[in-house]
Amino acid sequence: MTTALALVEAGLGVAVLPTYARAVAGGAILARPLVEPPIARDIVMIRPAGRSMSPALSAFEALLRRNVRRHIPEIGADPR
Repeated sequence: MTTALALVEAGLGVAVLPTYARAVAGGAILARPLVEPPIARDIVMIRPAGRSMSPALSAFEALLRRNVRRHIPEIGADPR
């Protein structure tokens, strides 16, 4: 992300980045929200294969799933 921001700041192009990129962008960069059409992004939780989940990790995964359902209602009961 920092490379993309540096290229934009140098006038070498534009970038489509997550909203949090505004926090690290310099004052010479203009960030405009893209609202139409809506942009969807798949996210995953990554963990080591072949290991059982600890109780803490299991609780964290459950917390993530609840929050995804609450904030992204179209996912419904199947966040996979």
